[in-house]
Amino acid sequence: MSPPLRRARILVLDDEVRVASVLKRVLQRDHDVVVTGEATEALSWLERGDRYDVILSDINMPGMNGVAFYSRLLEVSAEQAERVIFMTGGLSSAEECAFVTALGDRVLEKPLDFVDLRLRIAAVMA
Repeated sequence: MSPPLRRARILVLDDEVRVASVLKRVLQRDHDVVVTGEATEALSWLERGDRYDVILSDINMPGMNGVAFYSRLLEVSAEQAERVIFMTGGLSSAEECAFVTALGDRVLEKPLDFVDLRLRIAAVMA
C-alpha cells in the first residue's frame, strides 16, 4: 500500500510506553509523530493551539481515560475531536463499552493491525 499523499502530524496518546514507542517507530517514516502518555498533557497542547492531522488515543488509561479525554477535547476543539482514532486492549467499565459502541469504526483493537491503522489514518486525512 502506498503512503498517504502528504505527511501527517500525528499525536499518539497511550500510557503504555511500549505501545507508544512501537507506534512512533512504525509511523515516523511517513509522518511526524508526537507521543505522550498523559491525557492532561495532550489536552494542554491542544488548548494552547497545537493541531494534529490524526490523534491516536488509548481508551483505558489511568487518571483521565480516553472517554474523558474525548469529552474535554470536544469542548476545546470539536474539529480536532473528529480526527481521533481510539485504541483499546480491553474495556474496564460500562461507560467505555458504551463509548466504543457509539464510535463504531473509529476504534481499533490491540494488538493493532498496522495495515488497518494506516488505512484509518488515510481515511481521517481524506
